Amino acid sequence: MPGLLFIVLLISLLANGTYVATAWDDEEFFKNCSPSRCSKHGPEVRFPFRLATQPPPCGAPGMQLSCSGQDTILYHPVLGSCKVTAIFYKDLVINISPPIDTSPHCPLQILISANLSTDVYKPQKLDVAS
Repeated sequence: MPGLLFIVLLISLLANGTYVATAWDDEEFFKNCSPSRCSKHGPEVRFPFRLATQPPPCGAPGMQLSCSGQDTILYHPVLGSCKVTAIFYKDLVINISPPIDTSPHCPLQILISANLSTDVYKPQKLDVAS
């Protein structure tokens, strides 16, 4: 009987130790990866995004943003540098303003015909009347 009591106590302590370790990891993460902004009224940048000035573990791969003056910038391989105007974490939505394009092509046509998918982002299909 004392052996069974010892095993139950040991399992209880191990389970509690795992919880404490997880809480410590979370505390350490938020200490090193606190939410940031590029300006007072800019979008809050937090996991899965990270600013270029934060360590790589603070964000998911491919979700790096940067600051340019007061603007929060997302670099997209097709669109180029885009201004991030809002991030809605609960709704999984990021609002961007495409860059000003000086080429003769219509920016809307570029958006419609471009494959905007990346390793971590798959856009929803747009219903656009031709």
